[in-house]
Amino acid sequence: MRTRLIKFLAGPELGLVSPLLFAALYTWPLLTFTSAGSTFRFMFAAWCVHIALIAATNFAERALETLDRADPDVGDPPIP
Repeated sequence: MRTRLIKFLAGPELGLVSPLLFAALYTWPLLTFTSAGSTFRFMFAAWCVHIALIAATNFAERALETLDRADPDVGDPPIP
């Protein structure tokens, strides 16, 4: 299960969908919210989630590289 999640986070599908999702999340409050405070809170929360997703993607790419290097079928010795 963990490996599937890592592969999903490091995969190209999330890289294609996330910019569209966050573009919508950043523009939606500007079009619909009337209060400046609620707009700022929503955009700040969306920004925090965006940064967390970037960090998770970076972690997943590094973990996937480590898993690939540790795979005995590849021929490289496992890293201690």
